Amino acid sequence: MPQLSPTTGLCIPTTGKLMEYFGKNTPEGRENDGLGFLQFLKSQANTQGAKRLSDSVRGVPGKKRGVKLMYTKPICYSICASPFNCLEERTPYSMPINVAEYEIEARYTPCDGDGSPMELTLDSAEYQQYCDLDDKSFFDELIIGYDMRFMKELNRVLVEMLLTNISTSPKTYPIIAQNQLTGQRVVNDELPIWLKELANEAKTDYSEYVIFGGQMVNLIAKKFGLKTSTAEGTQYSINDIPPLYYDRNFDTVFGKNSFVMLPKKAFQFVDWVQYEGSKAFKGEKEIYFTKNIPLGNGSFQTVDWTWEWDPKCSKWKYMPSIYAEMVKAIEGTCADDTTDGIFIVQDCNTTTIPTCQ
Repeated sequence: MPQLSPTTGLCIPTTGKLMEYFGKNTPEGRENDGLGFLQFLKSQANTQGAKRLSDSVRGVPGKKRGVKLMYTKPICYSICASPFNCLEERTPYSMPINVAEYEIEARYTPCDGDGSPMELTLDSAEYQQYCDLDDKSFFDELIIGYDMRFMKELNRVLVEMLLTNISTSPKTYPIIAQNQLTGQRVVNDELPIWLKELANEAKTDYSEYVIFGGQMVNLIAKKFGLKTSTAEGTQYSINDIPPLYYDRNFDTVFGKNSFVMLPKKAFQFVDWVQYEGSKAFKGEKEIYFTKNIPLGNGSFQTVDWTWEWDPKCSKWKYMPSIYAEMVKAIEGTCADDTTDGIFIVQDCNTTTIPTCQ
C-alpha cells in the first residue's frame, strides 16, 4: 500500500480552497459590507459642488502641504429702539475673521495588539508542503483580503470619529412604538416632523440632510418604503425622510436605539499618499507604490503599499498604509456658536424586539 502523505520533495495530495467546497459561509467569505460610512464620505452626494481639502493638501507628488482656510463667524447682533441723540455713543463692531489650519499627520496601518505596524508575511519554507499552489499567486490572493480588511477597519475608525465629533447632546423622541395587536415594532408617523424641527433649530436646509445608522435605519426604511444605501441613488420618500445610509459598525459605536442626522458636506475624508513621484519605487525585490482599493459602490480608495521579497529567508512581506483624517465643517450660528447641525437622535421608548413565550 503506497503512503499518501507529503514527504520532502514529494507532493501527492491535492490542496483545495475551503471556499471552493463550502462557499461564502467559510470564515474568509463571511465578512461583507462594513464600508458604509467611508462610501458615503467619498460619494458624489457628499462631495459634489465643494472643493476637496485633499486636493489642496497634496503638493507635488509624494509631498503634502498645510492648508489655511479663512472664514468669518456669523454677524450677530440685536436691534433696539434708540432715541436720536446727536452725541450718542456707538459700540464699534469689527468683522470676526478666523483662520483654520489643516495638517494631515495621522498615518494608519494594520496593527497588532500592542499598536505596532503589522505586515502580511508568507514563509515559503512553511508553505512548501502545499506545493501544488504557486507561492506568489497565493500571496497575491492573501493581499486582496488583507486590503479589504484594512478598508473595513478604516471605516470603523471613521464611525468612531463621527461620535467624537458630535458636540450637541442626543435628541430623544418616542420613535419606536409597539403594535398592540401584533406586538411588532412600528415607527412613529411624526418622525419627519421632529427631524424638520431639528433642521430649523440649527438653521440648516432640511433637504441637504442624510440619516446614517444601523438597526434604526432599517426600521425607518421599512416604515416609509425607502431603500437603505451605501452608494448613489438613494430614494426619497413622499414623507420627506432624508436619504438613509446603513453601516454595520454603527450600533456597536452609538447603540441600537439611535441614528445620526447630518448635513451633506458636514464632513470631508481628507487623505494623502506618500509613495508618488520621486518617492515611488518598483524593483525586483522591493516595491514602494500606491494602489486603488475598490469600495464596492463604484468608488475606490488610494493607499500606499510596500512589498518585499527576501530570497535569503524565502519570505514575502506586504503592508498597506494611508495618511488620513476626517475633517468637520466649522461650527457656528448666532443662536449658539457651537451649533454644527449634526444630531444624534435616540428613541426614548423601551420597546424591544418581540419574543415568543
